[in-house]
Amino acid sequence: MFKSEILVENGIELVKLWSIASDLSLKIAVNIGNTICSILKKNKEYLYFPYELKAYKNISQLAGIPFMHPWANRLEGDFIFIEQNKHHFPKAFQSIIPRDGNNLPLHGLLLKSDKWKTKAIVNHSEGISHIATVEFRDEFELAIFPFEHTLEMKTTLTNNGISIEVLYINDGNKPMPLSSGFHPYFAIDALDTDNLEINIPFKNVLLSNKLMIPNDGALAKESVFEGFIDDKISLSNNYFDHGFEELDQTKTCSTNQAATNFEINFGDYKFGQIYAPNKIEKPYICIEPMLAKTNDLNRNKCELLNPQSCIKKSFEILIN
Repeated sequence: MFKSEILVENGIELVKLWSIASDLSLKIAVNIGNTICSILKKNKEYLYFPYELKAYKNISQLAGIPFMHPWANRLEGDFIFIEQNKHHFPKAFQSIIPRDGNNLPLHGLLLKSDKWKTKAIVNHSEGISHIATVEFRDEFELAIFPFEHTLEMKTTLTNNGISIEVLYINDGNKPMPLSSGFHPYFAIDALDTDNLEINIPFKNVLLSNKLMIPNDGALAKESVFEGFIDDKISLSNNYFDHGFEELDQTKTCSTNQAATNFEINFGDYKFGQIYAPNKIEKPYICIEPMLAKTNDLNRNKCELLNPQSCIKKSFEILIN
């Protein structure tokens, strides 16, 4: 049996979905980027989200499961490629774009957007789904990413976990590059990383420059990190902030620490970024499904969605 509830906290729409049978629930802050801010099973929280919603909306820090669109992670400069031509971001809008420590455009334009709207909540035999939509239309958005489009995100809770499916609808008259991703922050016991292993189902680590912009190079993960046994590696002495490619789709990315025991099936997201800062003050690990490599939007290397067409992309998180 599945249930739902819609709450409003300080003007923020909060949707709760839960499974009675497995005592599993999630919460979605709809008008803060449609961000999942809680995954709770039997009173154990799986996401890192240490903020009150009102405070979170107004700070630059990220938590929960933010959606990165129209690009994931960083770009090497204030431009993208459109049909072999370089489209520079207008200077009047550059100051509004989120930035990393090197002042590079970071994580897209919808991280905490208040434009998402609940379209429906659907209870079905396998679970319960929340469907939200956003239209990419305003002057600022189109000045940076000049493709009119609509997004529909369906978040489904089952007895075993959640799936997130995004429907990309190209409403314009030119092919639209796809370079989105998600940035889940999973809570860990930062005092016990000796007992935290991660299973990484990718073959290669992307080579990047000092600004964390990948080039065309890649190395087998075993040649970059010592300690891999099959696909597993301990986080006890390892720091991760790396991109990965060549996904083995027969496997999932997982951890096995008592405080955080989950799996990610990357599904349609062929690339990943793993961020494990391994610091007591940062008690989380980020496993990020991505449709393209970091900076592929700058390099004219993304999958293209034809005009007046749509495509679905999904991944799932299994809670053990």
